Amino acid sequence: MIMEFLQRVKTLLAIAFGKRTEVPCTWTPVPLMRRTTPSGGSRHPTEGYLLAYHIPGLAAGWYHVQADPCKLVMINKATQEDNTILYSEQPHCAGRIILTSNFKRTMYRYREPRAFRVPHMDAGHLLTTIEILASELNIPLTCHLNFNEQHILHKIGASRFDEGVMAVISIHHKE
Repeated sequence: MIMEFLQRVKTLLAIAFGKRTEVPCTWTPVPLMRRTTPSGGSRHPTEGYLLAYHIPGLAAGWYHVQADPCKLVMINKATQEDNTILYSEQPHCAGRIILTSNFKRTMYRYREPRAFRVPHMDAGHLLTTIEILASELNIPLTCHLNFNEQHILHKIGASRFDEGVMAVISIHHKE
């Protein structure tokens, strides 16, 4: 039986962003989270968001991909101006996965310019993971590195000093 599109998208997001386990930490009582995608310094600066346009069974809106437990949490309703996050049109676009990086998480571990390089490696690894998973789940994607960052940050409630938008991935669905 072919998995419904919404379930395939949720599976993709759960595998890419979900929590695997926790490990004790010597410098803090809070254990480190291990996700399915590795992270330099185990800080996991990359956050995932889903902007749903036309995903059957899911209300149009902005969602944060929560890692523990893995689920979609709506943070904002979709508006017509959300179509402007990219500077070009995408046919059959059901939604977009947005990757952001929280630079403060890496600064905890790396207190030098490396704090701004590690998130790029993490986001690159996550992009590749998403591409491989999407291929297996028969979800066509297009990756974009040119986008309206200010609009995205406004909709997710962040500032460019807290989170930087690293990539936008269009999810395509043909009925």
